[in-house]
Formats: sequence, structure tokens, C-alpha cells
Amino acid sequence: GIYSQERIDIMNIYGDHVWSIDPDIYMILEHWCENSEEVALANNGFMLWGNVTHDYQEAAMGWASNLNWANYQDRGYNDPHLVTYMESHDEERLMYKNLEYGNANGGYNIQDLNTALDRIELTSCFNVLLPGPKMIWQFGELGYDFSINHCPNGTINENCRTSAKPVKWDYRDDPNRYELYQVYAALNHLKTTEEAFRTTDFGFNGAGYEKTLHLNHSSMNVVVAGNFSVNNTSFAPWFPNNGVWYDYFTGVAFEVNDQNMMIDFEPGEYHVYTDVQLDTPEIVTHIDELTPTAEVIVYPNPFSDQLDVNLAGFVGKETTVELLDLNGRVVAELLDDVVALNHFNYTFEVGANIPQGMYLVRASNADGTSTAKVFKK
Repeated sequence: GIYSQERIDIMNIYGDHVWSIDPDIYMILEHWCENSEEVALANNGFMLWGNVTHDYQEAAMGWASNLNWANYQDRGYNDPHLVTYMESHDEERLMYKNLEYGNANGGYNIQDLNTALDRIELTSCFNVLLPGPKMIWQFGELGYDFSINHCPNGTINENCRTSAKPVKWDYRDDPNRYELYQVYAALNHLKTTEEAFRTTDFGFNGAGYEKTLHLNHSSMNVVVAGNFSVNNTSFAPWFPNNGVWYDYFTGVAFEVNDQNMMIDFEPGEYHVYTDVQLDTPEIVTHIDELTPTAEVIVYPNPFSDQLDVNLAGFVGKETTVELLDLNGRVVAELLDDVVALNHFNYTFEVGANIPQGMYLVRASNADGTSTAKVFKK
């Protein structure tokens, strides 16, 4: 409803009494009133639910969206008292929307299960890392995809909104869902251990398809960038300082000499960049990796168009060498002649047509597979 000072006064009486007994209590309101009223309550110490599900759904599905309402500063709050969420007990699941209504372009289809899961990773980077508290609804970290209106007989009907939903512990055994789980864990680790993610000095561009989040802090600077469209794109995430930056999820270091440097992004691609090296999280990929019998060594890393690979452990064995993206797709056959290797070092021309980003060099023979991460600049 409209602004009501009387309602604010009543809530303040409740809050002041509770905080007089325990000042550390969280008072979280499901309020849904005019923003000016919520601002008054937030500035008095209350926290408020921040429902941004519609735009997070649209963003995940690959449609036009604006996530700026998830930013407490855009709402006029003095403190990070906005508890934002992407889905809840009252809202439809993002994964269900992805699978039913996701956008597509060529071979990139958000209605494909694994692509839909990747889109939740993308949206989670912005939801979790945007300063302020968050709510993650149960099983969202495993890509729960049963509709809020799912009925016990398997049909979809609004009369079943409060019906019991399947409990899918088996989702944990799906490597693609577990990858999403680990991304959530890595993001929450950053959120709870690094002061930069509690900064009040930040900028959030949640509009358009090329979204960015900039966090500025004395401990380190952070740039989060993601392509929410279903098309390849190239844009400048904008780095606040030159020097060495690191890709959090891969550990790859790269030099920034131009703060407006352009970076190519595939559909749904995201990165969390920091100007301080952090421990790289262990994230499973979509690639079935056999126990390696030898190590493959690549250099330089990052590389441009030419890549040198040391295959000393594969000499005398019939071996193939491939360049793959992080979804396991073969980007280039570097060595596709299945012949016994007769020397250690090989030089491969990768080609300027392959966009900038993180890749895997995979060497395989009958005994197993070995991979190495590389960054193409």
C-alpha cells in the first residue's frame, strides 16, 4: 500500500523491543509496500525481502531483463538490508522456466538441460556476489526443475501449488547438477571470507544482456561479467586498474594494459575476475576424464595463436591432442593422426578464429587421458 507513518511506527516499536533484548537478532519483513516506506524501515535496522524473481527468470531464459532492483543502493537503502532472491516458495523455479520457455539460437538452446543448468550458474554469480544478504531456495543449488504447480500425479495445475514436491536427493549424483552445486559453494565461499564482497563501494549494471558488477575494496578489486544473450558477443567489462588479473574459476592470470579491453563472450559465458590471486575452486566439468598416465604441459599460458605442448609422457604411444571448451566440445583437432609420438615437444597453430577464453588441451591414448587448462588471449 501507500506510505503509512503509523505502520512504520508500529513496526519500529516491535523492532526496538526485540533489539533491546538481543541486538543481533535479524528482523526480516515480508512487507510489499511503497519503496519509501521500506527505505524508512531498512534504515531503522529491519531487513526486507527483495523479490527480483521475474527479472532473474527472464535473464536466465535469455530474454531482456533488468536486475538493478536487486541492488539495495538503487532502492535508496543506507545499509545492505535487502534480502534478494531468485526463487522462493511463492515463485516459479528458474530451471522450470528455462526448460519450458528458454530462448535459443542455432545449437545453443536454453531448453537443453545442461545449458539450462549453466544459465543458473550465470545468474547465481550476480545474485550471490552482489553485496547484501541473499536467500537461496531449497534445492536451487542443484537446479530443481519441478514446477511450483507440480501435482502428485505429475501434472501441472495451480490447485497443486502447496502440494508436496518430489525430494530429489539424487540430483546430487548428476555431475552437471553437482557442478552447479560447486559453483554455488565457491561463490558463497567468496561471499563469506573476502571483505571485498561486503564493500559499499560498488557499481552494478544489471540492465541489458551484457551485465557487470564492480566491487572496489582496499583488499582487492573484483569484476563480474556475463553474457545473458543467446548470441556471441564482445564487450568491455571495464577493469578499474591495469596490471595482472585472475580468473577466479580457472586460476588463469592475464595482463590488463587497457582498462577498456574487449573480451569475447559465448552465450551464457561468465567470469569472476580479481586483481589478487585467490585459491581456485575445484569445479567438475562436463568432460569424462580417465586416470591420466602422463602429464600434458602447455605453454605459453595465456597464449595467442600458437601453442606449444610437451608430450614427453606420451612418446611411443598412439596419441590424439584436442582443444576443448569447458563444456567438453572439441574446438580444434590439434593432433588427429593416431600415430606413435616420436619426440617431446609439438607446436600447434590454433588459429585466430578461436575466441578469447578458457580451454582445455586434452591428450589421449589407450591408457588414459590428461588435460591442461589454457587461456587464449
